[in-house]
Amino acid sequence: MRNSYPSEPLHPLPLRVRPRPGEFVESFIARLARANHIKPHYIHRMLSEPPLSSGDRDLAALAVLASTSAENLHRTLSVSISAPITVKPSPERTDAENAEAALFFDIQRDARGRGLTVKTLAARHNVSRRTVRRALNAAPASTHDTMLRRPLVVDPIKHLIDPLLDQGLPRGDVWDRLVDDHDVVLSWTALAYYARSRELAQDREPARSVMPSPLKLQ
Repeated sequence: MRNSYPSEPLHPLPLRVRPRPGEFVESFIARLARANHIKPHYIHRMLSEPPLSSGDRDLAALAVLASTSAENLHRTLSVSISAPITVKPSPERTDAENAEAALFFDIQRDARGRGLTVKTLAARHNVSRRTVRRALNAAPASTHDTMLRRPLVVDPIKHLIDPLLDQGLPRGDVWDRLVDDHDVVLSWTALAYYARSRELAQDREPARSVMPSPLKLQ
């Protein structure tokens, strides 16, 4: 079920935008919105389940807005930037080997049941076709070897969030501004946690002591 905001029925937008092979859902939403002179956060809110998140969007609803089929979007667009499952890093592998295991897992998941060509998968993941073939021939990771991916961390974008919070904007407005002005689709939970932690840290800051002025000798 989609978020109840906005409540009006969905209709195709006037200007169509063609999805690019391997494009992230978030990128396509931004291009579709701006082509039709509306703010991207408006479409995100229509397609998100409450609370706002950076998870997968409702592709059936997005297909209505984009005047295309959900199957076309499913085959063409890449999964959300914040895909929720990844492979656990292993201390028995090097950093490069752990990165390769995560990449292979993402390629295998993206290829599963979609009938995508090696060329399309290579474009989606910005790798060579040889790497894609290696990933498809590799043994799949077991459930025991997977974990929930951490949401987009806040530290790299604190410089974008802090000025908005300092303006006293509600967190929902901060989320909208991040989407519209910076193309950042942050987990609502991560934003709320950071904003609350920041408020508590500011409340704990000791007040500056006021030193009395030295007495002037007569």
